Amino acid sequence: MARQKGIIKVVGTLDGINFYTRLGEPLMRMAGGGFTSEAIKTKESMVRVRENGNEFKYCMAGVKQFKMSLQPFIHQFKDTLLHQRLVQLFTQIKVFDTVSVRGERTVGNGLLSEAGKALLRGYVLTSGNNLTTVLRQGFLAEWEADGFRITTFDLAMVRFPKGATHVSLEACYLIYDFISHTYVLEKSMPEVFSKKDEATPLTLGVNTLPNVEGTKIMVVHLCFLQAVNGSMYPMKEVTSRVFEVVYVG
Repeated sequence: MARQKGIIKVVGTLDGINFYTRLGEPLMRMAGGGFTSEAIKTKESMVRVRENGNEFKYCMAGVKQFKMSLQPFIHQFKDTLLHQRLVQLFTQIKVFDTVSVRGERTVGNGLLSEAGKALLRGYVLTSGNNLTTVLRQGFLAEWEADGFRITTFDLAMVRFPKGATHVSLEACYLIYDFISHTYVLEKSMPEVFSKKDEATPLTLGVNTLPNVEGTKIMVVHLCFLQAVNGSMYPMKEVTSRVFEVVYVG
């Protein structure tokens, strides 16, 4: 129990009720219910709890390493809910693992299915709009050296936020092994355009594609910039970045 500015905050168990905080919101629920560690390990009625716990453990490990693989991009923006959102996403993807028994389903096997791939493809890791909404023009994403392309990149179509003078785009070509949680990543060079530039072809390619076993994932990072005294500064607004999965194979 804690006191702050005349307000008493209760955390723990009081009169058979558990008090806790989730996402900054105070919550409470009845204590007990038979969910002791010993019961979970031994009771036949808890078999589903054990299975769910085992799969959740694998999902948590996958989220941690998946975020690590994309750290060159993720460290550029703050989203306190990203980890929780990815846990939810991975939990949904592993349901499409049809080759493993319940309790041993994995995200990697879930991504072998088209339904699993569809959940990850188009997923926006940042908060806000997706690439299609911001670019307002079509793009092509394929697993090849110049896999992300816009045939004629029309800057006049791009939805620039107030104050932005330029936009930067880069792509990462990631192969992630959801079993061993190992990965290889190649990044394209950032391409920077002024909002006043004429329409031009855009390619976000790499010299060499990663070539290891695992799930092929391409993620594109778009960032709006402001030119001040000849230097470029990223816009600080949350909606000034888009980090989106554009290919899963």
